[in-house]
Amino acid sequence: MSTVTAVGQVAFSPKIGSYSSNLFCSEGDLSQLYTGDASSYSCVPDFEAAGYTPPLLDFVVTSSRVAEGLADVRDVKWYFNDTEIQFGSDNISTGSFSGYFEKVTPSASNGYVYPGLKIKKNLVAIANFAPATIKATGRIVVGNDSDTIQAFITAKIQQNTGGAVNLVKIAAVSAVDGFAISTKGGSVQIKAVSYRAGRTLVNPTSLTYKWFKLTAGQWVQITNGPETISSDGSTLTVHEADILVSGMYKVEVYSSGTLFGQDTQMVVDASDCYLVEFHYDPASATITDDPAGNHSVNVQVAVVSRKTGQVIVQKANAQAYFTVVDSAGNILNSGQNTVKKSSQDVTLAMVQQAESGVQIIVEVDVPF
Repeated sequence: MSTVTAVGQVAFSPKIGSYSSNLFCSEGDLSQLYTGDASSYSCVPDFEAAGYTPPLLDFVVTSSRVAEGLADVRDVKWYFNDTEIQFGSDNISTGSFSGYFEKVTPSASNGYVYPGLKIKKNLVAIANFAPATIKATGRIVVGNDSDTIQAFITAKIQQNTGGAVNLVKIAAVSAVDGFAISTKGGSVQIKAVSYRAGRTLVNPTSLTYKWFKLTAGQWVQITNGPETISSDGSTLTVHEADILVSGMYKVEVYSSGTLFGQDTQMVVDASDCYLVEFHYDPASATITDDPAGNHSVNVQVAVVSRKTGQVIVQKANAQAYFTVVDSAGNILNSGQNTVKKSSQDVTLAMVQQAESGVQIIVEVDVPF
């Protein structure tokens, strides 16, 4: 018996079925804090600053119908707040988004593995100084069959009102590799990036770090591996053998012994032989605070073999740890997360506590 780990979401609705889709930002959270107003403002981080590496969104799709895990996604389209982004022959965005984005098409010559979108300008103005959604859609063709898949990410845009707290984000060391391991024996590196008062980038050697992995519904500190921690503590290397399907990691950052901030990040192993399917009821996987709307989502899972497409563990038989967390890794279903069961209800109270959508981390048993 072995245990695979996967992460689902409530609020955003990737296609439910034999595919798993994610938009990963190379910076971890895609966020900008602005100071000022519409007439004059500054941003942190400043995507337009000299020497700043543009954030990269990776459109990672895995499929039970593709033996190697990664699906070949065609005809990828990008949307900003539901408006399609148009691109010129140089792959730079045009029209109302002129110069803001660059489309990345993976090829052997450029070294990119996934379809991607580089963010070349600050998003605050085109987002109307409010959180915004970026969406990717694409087609997967297997034989004579074709399916459409999509994934979302929220750009967290917030005004600095003078009381900004310290900010910690888990970023990818390599924007090209991102947070997905695509080959057997491969690895990815993730790092803690810290801003003091939401503005000033802090030298990592001036802080101390604790890294955790979600195991059996609880955050367990990593001390002796198998993941590898850098000498200054700020970087974690996750190897293909360390996770099955995906792993959820958290970092706590300390300054002079006092908690500075924390963040969480999922790492995906697309080379594994399993795919975890999430089954949501209702299928929209969305909760609203409208009194007449939907206030709960029930989550079940099944496990599928990528090689054969056959269901290895039926959702009715799947026993798993279900852990509901907010973006900082705070557990929202304490008392339920350490008990194996067949499903988990995500409630309005949970998403209200998180003040946003939540993630459901599932650790499900599979036979060898």
